[in-house]
Amino acid sequence: MTLPITPSIEITSRENERGEVELTLTLEKIEYNRYVKEKDGVYAVYNLMYTIENSGEQFFIAFEPPIHVVNYDYPYQVFYRWYEKPPGPRRFFLMYPGWKRAFNHEIKILSNEEEYYSTHGHDFWFDERFFARSKIMLGAYPKAFDSGYKWCSNSIVVKYWNNNSCYEPTLAHLLVSTPWSYRLRNVTADGKCIEYPFVVKNDDLPEILTQRLGWVEDITAYLSRLTEDIHFILNNENKCFVDDVNNSLYPMTQWVIKVCNWFNSLVKDSQNISLIEKLFNEYENIADVSVSGTTNISMLYFGKIIPEIQELSNDTDELNKWIKNKSWEQPITVKGVIKNVRRGENISISCRGKTVVLRDEDDGCRDHTIHYEFTVSSESVNKEGSYFEPHNCTLIIKGDRHIKNIVTNDIISYCFSNGIYIKNFSMTKWKSKDMQKISTVNENSLLQFIIKTIF
Repeated sequence: MTLPITPSIEITSRENERGEVELTLTLEKIEYNRYVKEKDGVYAVYNLMYTIENSGEQFFIAFEPPIHVVNYDYPYQVFYRWYEKPPGPRRFFLMYPGWKRAFNHEIKILSNEEEYYSTHGHDFWFDERFFARSKIMLGAYPKAFDSGYKWCSNSIVVKYWNNNSCYEPTLAHLLVSTPWSYRLRNVTADGKCIEYPFVVKNDDLPEILTQRLGWVEDITAYLSRLTEDIHFILNNENKCFVDDVNNSLYPMTQWVIKVCNWFNSLVKDSQNISLIEKLFNEYENIADVSVSGTTNISMLYFGKIIPEIQELSNDTDELNKWIKNKSWEQPITVKGVIKNVRRGENISISCRGKTVVLRDEDDGCRDHTIHYEFTVSSESVNKEGSYFEPHNCTLIIKGDRHIKNIVTNDIISYCFSNGIYIKNFSMTKWKSKDMQKISTVNENSLLQFIIKTIF
């Protein structure tokens, strides 16, 4: 659904000639909380906070405000519609002048459920990836029986992770943390406007998320450093130098934009896998052209290589070494702790076709705890297209003295190549085979007692 959105500074509607009713709808926070698995799919749950203030001269009467959560960027999509539903008959919503009311509740967004879209006919854009990657704004009908739709006075970017110790990133969180988002900055030299990309690395992401990003975290850091170098070179006070050096930097800036656009298509799930490998293979020649060109121009204008260009040279060399090492083909490290293991029990941990079997006493310490760590291949399996995509690292934990196996949910089991997937378990909720035997014995004893009593 495409919506014509015109953000306004405040929500205003007139009340005859007696004065003015002024309402301000302010979005305070949208932050990821948890994921939930329901019959029709897996949902990401976000906390939503906003306020409505009557700053006018008249009291305000409406039904419970219907709230629409939409993304600020094209294509505009309504992700969530909410009505406050009190128990009993629907009631009016009343606010006198000067009153301010805060709302705090949860919203649910589908999280990468491709099968759901194919079977339910929903628009593919209704997905946590597009919700989390955008600025979000609110809309509401501000008056009872009012057909006019009003928009929130502000928009914010969703915080798509949380800092709880039990937080685990979903597949959508991995995808929207890739360097698809860059800013186009510009400088003016001799009347010309020169644009260049600037990649900002998000240093606020929790460690468990950056560990899962693997090779993507590396390339994000390299792109950020390269564009920072370019930024300092193009902001030199000598505008004639800037105009000339821009031509040499152009191949590099275009390469960065193409790489970011590829990650953008990865978020959309419509990526051309072969393109990123082609870009990596072309990098060395592109870097040589840009660095040698900027070096010559620096010598021409200043008689030396200025520090900014030397830094660019160093960073391009580092990235070239990283590309030749093919980090995206490196294995994934799987590690964690399994607590409350029974004495003498064999625990098998399986991931991506590899299984390791461990016992409590393997580490020389009988503490009912197993520490496991091993690597699994990042070669494509099942429906995976290539090394470059996030890999499904679903874990299966089996105990030979327990009946039930533990299997991690797909949506939180993804990791990029060269990443680290950490998962801890506790076996306290497992039903042991010993307990099943005891239960069977008790049932048989009770049955024998009943038979003897009757007969």
